[in-house]
Amino acid sequence: MNRPIMETDRANIENGQLISTRDAYLYSGLTRHSFDKYIRTKIPRKKLAGKNYYLSFEITEAINKLIRDATDGIES
Repeated sequence: MNRPIMETDRANIENGQLISTRDAYLYSGLTRHSFDKYIRTKIPRKKLAGKNYYLSFEITEAINKLIRDATDGIES
């Protein structure tokens, strides 16, 4: 389930700003299972309590790279 990236979100992704995991999931184009599995490899379990938690900088960087890779494939 891929949705178009809004310009403000695109700027935030390119600048490494924090975005919510819900937005990251929608932009990634991954299945929910694949996205959750990817998140679990990057975030300690105790920080996974909230459904729409915000991500730390390191995790955001990893997710932003994933999203950039996914959107680069779509746009080309």
